Amino acid sequence: MKVGIVGIGNMGSKYVNKFKELNLDYVLIDSNPEQLSKFPDDVKKFQDIEKALNEDLDAVFVATSPQSHLPIARKFLDAGINVMVEKPPSLSRKELEETLELAYKKNVYLSVSEIEL
Repeated sequence: MKVGIVGIGNMGSKYVNKFKELNLDYVLIDSNPEQLSKFPDDVKKFQDIEKALNEDLDAVFVATSPQSHLPIARKFLDAGINVMVEKPPSLSRKELEETLELAYKKNVYLSVSEIEL
């Protein structure tokens, strides 16, 4: 299984540690180069989400600020990639409903959760 982690702050770093422990193949996605530089060179890293879409990912974990959860999730859902976002998923019910419709249309999962690893 190959997963992407978007947002390498507090929660994103916890995902990295857990995925390492589980020996999962993962890539890191963060717009901040300083965050990405904290990880070894052998870890695949992206500042640009668009480039990460070509990574043949099975799932993506979005651990960014709440207002960016669904705009980021929609990019991956539209590419046919399963997505898990931290809670709250959105600041707008309409945005959440539209994103759920996209997941259904693309036959992929959108999961909302607070996972303490």
